[in-house]
Amino acid sequence: MRPFIEEARYAAEFRNHYWTELRGVKGSAAAIKTAEHQTPYPTKIKNQKFNDEAVSDSGNNFGRIARGGLMRHLSKS
Repeated sequence: MRPFIEEARYAAEFRNHYWTELRGVKGSAAAIKTAEHQTPYPTKIKNQKFNDEAVSDSGNNFGRIARGGLMRHLSKS
């Protein structure tokens, strides 16, 4: 099997699009809190957040790109 490789920014944008638009949930349950830190490398502050987070994610599914079908979507391209 070949490894799955994709640009990180594209994968993150696809994940956010899936979470807010494609999974069929509306309102605050589909909201995303974007990371405060937006430049390529965090500063020397250790606790600086640099990942987007779902506002409501009791199942911890927000970061699982396979749920949105990213790997299946790109294999057809």
